[in-house]
Amino acid sequence: MKNYVIKGDICYSKASTELCTVENGYVVCRDGRCAGAYDALPQEYESFPCYNYEGHMVLPGLVDLHVHAPQYPFRGLGMDLELIGWLDTHTFPEEAKYADLEYAQKAYSIFAQDLQNSATTRACIFGTVHAQATLLLMEMRTCPPGLRR
Repeated sequence: MKNYVIKGDICYSKASTELCTVENGYVVCRDGRCAGAYDALPQEYESFPCYNYEGHMVLPGLVDLHVHAPQYPFRGLGMDLELIGWLDTHTFPEEAKYADLEYAQKAYSIFAQDLQNSATTRACIFGTVHAQATLLLMEMRTCPPGLRR
């Protein structure tokens, strides 16, 4: 869906030092891009579908440019290790498990569900060397149904 409106308590930044809020306002998405935040919905956008989140904070989504899905189960572990020790202790043993598609399905489903419930709206996601498991990950949808492209 390229054109839609989100209604709610809008919070966004115009610059790195300027935070703006619009209580009970509107964010308009036109042709897949933000057309603006408004106190009142401009007449030209009244025909757009509207997602009503009145009483809820509406924030811009975050973009993660580097996330390894198979490393999700052990995130935050091994902070005391050097890189090669961390890879040997955590990464390589975990990623080897993704040769088993049943394991990959379960682990990637948890990752995808948690990503969907987070503030991240776009991500560059890395899988493993296991082609079938990576294809499985690529087929998973992490976007809410109303906002899928």
